[in-house]
Amino acid sequence: MLVEYYNEIVERRKNKLADVGPYAARWAEQAWRLVVVLHAGTHGKEAHKALVNSDSAEHAKLLMDFFSEQQLDLLRRSRAHAKTEAEQAIFDALATRTEITVREVQLGALRTMNADRIRQVLEQLVAAGKLCSRVQKTKGGGREMIFYFRPCDNRDNRDGRSG
Repeated sequence: MLVEYYNEIVERRKNKLADVGPYAARWAEQAWRLVVVLHAGTHGKEAHKALVNSDSAEHAKLLMDFFSEQQLDLLRRSRAHAKTEAEQAIFDALATRTEITVREVQLGALRTMNADRIRQVLEQLVAAGKLCSRVQKTKGGGREMIFYFRPCDNRDNRDGRSG
């Protein structure tokens, strides 16, 4: 049950929690610790003789869900501020060039932000219609490159990913 909880958090860290990954990375770890506490609280001095039951794991997971929501609520303002700064850095970069990639943004003003978080902000800007994107296959079958640009450029979006 706790391994599944860990895996769920890993998946969420790739998307919605990319900007708070270091915090989220500890949630499953803390759930394991809570299991030990709840198990000891239930069984007292005989806890070492009893198997940990699924109720203890479920209660630990519920406690961590509550704690993580509280932590995210506390981080909400700083997350919004970081997103605004990231968007401004992206538009500043687009003021001097016609299109950008995640890597170019990361090498520019957003050196401290991880690539997954930058990609998430760029994709949110595409979804909001503030940017468009196009995918370009690389020669030799390497990784596809995604280029982001302003909608006012009116260039051909062959992959249909315009905002």
